[in-house]
Amino acid sequence: MKRFIIFAFLLCVKSAFSQDMIYLTDGTKIPGKIVEIDANKVKFKNLANPNAQPFVRNLNYVRVAFNSSGNYIVFDPANPLKDADKKEFMLGSMYQRPFDILVDNKGTVYPVSLIEENDSEVAAIYKGKETHYKKADFLVVIRKNGTHEFYTSVDKAIQILGPGKQVIRDILSQPLGKDDAALNAAKIKIAKKDDGDFIAPDMALFGTKSLQKTEEFTNYLQAISSVSTDRAAAVKSIDQACGLFLNEQARVEVSSTAANAVPKKYLIRDYLNRLMIKSGQYDKVNIEYADINYASKFRKGPDGNYYGTVTFVQKFQGFVDGNLVYGDQTTRNITIVIKHYEKAINGQIVAGWDVFLDDMGITETKKL
Repeated sequence: MKRFIIFAFLLCVKSAFSQDMIYLTDGTKIPGKIVEIDANKVKFKNLANPNAQPFVRNLNYVRVAFNSSGNYIVFDPANPLKDADKKEFMLGSMYQRPFDILVDNKGTVYPVSLIEENDSEVAAIYKGKETHYKKADFLVVIRKNGTHEFYTSVDKAIQILGPGKQVIRDILSQPLGKDDAALNAAKIKIAKKDDGDFIAPDMALFGTKSLQKTEEFTNYLQAISSVSTDRAAAVKSIDQACGLFLNEQARVEVSSTAANAVPKKYLIRDYLNRLMIKSGQYDKVNIEYADINYASKFRKGPDGNYYGTVTFVQKFQGFVDGNLVYGDQTTRNITIVIKHYEKAINGQIVAGWDVFLDDMGITETKKL
C-alpha cells in the first residue's frame, strides 16, 4: 500500500512538472499540455481535465509557449517553426542547465546562479561575485529547474527571445566546470531597432493583429446595425468599437449611390450612432464584410509610430415588407496605427506596442 501511495505521488509530481505554459496574443496565459503543432494551429490539453477534447488555436493567436524544462518556442508568422524545434519542445528535452538565465532589456543574456528573489530585485552569483539586479531592467528569468517569469510584457520580451534562442542554447550547452564563473554575458543580435531606445515592433505579429482588429470592428458594426439588437446592447457595441480607435477624433467617410451625392465625414462615434439610427428605418438589415486585406506596408511616421492601410468590402442591404429598398457595396480603407506606449504596472514602467484603428475612407461605392 505504501509503495502504491509513493508511486501515485511520483506520477502527480511528474504530471505537474510536465505542464506547458501557453501565451496568447490577447494576453491570456494558459497552463496546459501541447499535444500537436502543425502549420496552422496548435492543440493543447487542460491538465485539470485531461480526458476532455484538446483546445485548438490558430497559430496567429499564439505568441509563445514554455515547457517544464524551460525550453520555449516563439510563434512568429514571419519565421515558421522548424520540425526539429517542434520535436524538441514536444519531447520536453531537458537541457543540462548549470545556470539560471537572465535576459535584460537590451538583449544581454547573463548566465547566473540565483540566490534570492523579491518583488523588485534578484540576487545572483555572476562571474564569482554576488550581484543584485533590478527586475525593471530585465525581460525574463529562466531558472535551472525549468520555471520562468516575465518581468515585462510578453510582447516586448518575445521580440528579443525570438532571435535570442540560439544564444541562450549556446550558453546552456557549455559544460559546468572550474571556468564556469568566468562565463561572460552574451549579446543577442537584434536585426532592427528604432532610432530611440526601444525595439521596433514585430511587423508580422502586428500585421496579424491589424487584420484581427479590423475584423473585430466589422463584427461590432454588424451588431450595431442589426434590427434584432436592443438599444442597450447597440450602445455597448458602439463604446467597444470606439475603443479600437486611436482616439474619437478618427473620421469615417460616408457616401451614397444617389446622383451627385457628395461624400461626408463623421467622427467615429457620430458615424456609429447614425448607423444605429439608420437600421431602425428598415424591417430587416443585411450587412456583410469581406476581403479584409492589406493595402499598404507599414511605414514609420515622424511621431515614431507606424502607419499602414487595410481594406475591406462593406455590403449593406435594407428591407421593408420583404422588399429591398436600399443596397450598396462600398470598398473601404482604414488607417492602422502601431503605437508605442509606456505605462505603470505594479509600480514599474512597462513599454510596448499596440494596434489602433484611425481614419476610414472610401475607394468605391456602387448600388446593389
